[in-house]
Amino acid sequence: MQSTTRPPVITATALPPQQSGVDRADPVAVAIAAMQVWFTWDTATDDGPNDAAARAAPLLTSSLAQAMTSNTPVGSPGADWMGWSAQHARLVATACRGAEPVPPPSATTAYTQLVVEQAVTLPDDVVTTTVQTIVDVKLTRGASGWEVASVQQR
Repeated sequence: MQSTTRPPVITATALPPQQSGVDRADPVAVAIAAMQVWFTWDTATDDGPNDAAARAAPLLTSSLAQAMTSNTPVGSPGADWMGWSAQHARLVATACRGAEPVPPPSATTAYTQLVVEQAVTLPDDVVTTTVQTIVDVKLTRGASGWEVASVQQR
């Protein structure tokens, strides 16, 4: 199998309008907003899922944002992505709290579990299916409020 090198991912400096007013004092609100950006993909404009993660950079710690954008992706973004790309699909994400308990937040660290649903949406706005992912998110308190420090998909 041959690897292909894609262009480096560009870190966003501003959030999409839907998430721009997120309450940085609420770690769950920050996690939800970040994961909605992270998992909203547009196969017409994105080279792969990492492009969306880079758009969430304003809600990420600097080290996580750097990790998401410092390496040029090598290889294909995957068979699912290629199928959605052939359909010119967008994956529109919504997120809500998961059911598993998490430790209570401290002054500097918070954890939350989220259920992220991606609606696979064709150019005519028809939703063909949804993809569900469980995500564990760790947040730390930064100078601007809560920031996502790590994301673990199950």
